[in-house]
Amino acid sequence: ADQLDRLGRYFPARAVTLAAGGQVSVRECGVAQGDALPLVCLHGIGSGSASWLESALILSRRTRVIAWDAPGYGESSPLPMDAPRGADYGQRLHDLLDALGIERCVLVGHSLGALMAAPAVRQHSAHFAALALISPARGYGAAALAADSARVRSQRLATLAELGVAGMTAQRSARLVSDHASPVARAWVQWNMARLHEHGYRQAIELLCGGD
Repeated sequence: ADQLDRLGRYFPARAVTLAAGGQVSVRECGVAQGDALPLVCLHGIGSGSASWLESALILSRRTRVIAWDAPGYGESSPLPMDAPRGADYGQRLHDLLDALGIERCVLVGHSLGALMAAPAVRQHSAHFAALALISPARGYGAAALAADSARVRSQRLATLAELGVAGMTAQRSARLVSDHASPVARAWVQWNMARLHEHGYRQAIELLCGGD
């Protein structure tokens, strides 16, 4: 309850309407100090914008921090294709930055977010002063990894079909933190994962298995 109160008070979500259609849900806090650039954060496959809360509260002392809910997550419109690639997510990010009036920023991609962030920088390099990748997912899209790609896709889709989001959360959320994580950290990871939408998660699996 305390964590949710802090989230709503200091890192609230809002929907941003895009000129190209659809919307992206973002959380933000902080104001840039001096010439500090905004920091834009992209979450991983089993997460959401709220997962950046603790980092945002620290970093917002120096700059504006923005975290999105990726397409198909939170209140963000999903992408129109069944099997999107990193470039598709990168274009949606470009549309979001235009809607927010952000001409230049620092981009952070965590885990699967790296497979969205790297193509975004390649497509629209003028937007980005720097790119940071944290525990990046490398993807299984390389030809040499075709067997691994098929295995990962099959396993993840089977788990989703068998357990649903709630069951998957109960089974997998503990794997996303260290053995030394606090009860609060464990509960926060579980809360974020429980809010996945099946369609958005399926699209993210396709990005994981097709990205390189």
